[in-house]
Amino acid sequence: MVKIRLSQTGTKNRKTYRLIAIEEGKRRDGRALEILGFVNPLVIPTQVEIKRDRVNYW
Repeated sequence: MVKIRLSQTGTKNRKTYRLIAIEEGKRRDGRALEILGFVNPLVIPTQVEIKRDRVNYW
């Protein structure tokens, strides 16, 4: 079963996240089936970009 999760990227104290499609049993930062977007909580307002058509596909 495929799940949609956030995967951590960036460096210590400067985390950003990717929205990914990944198999249910895989690790959070494992190889993703597809990258669906990203979240950057370090900027104000928080920057969020999502490929909605691909999210609906999964």
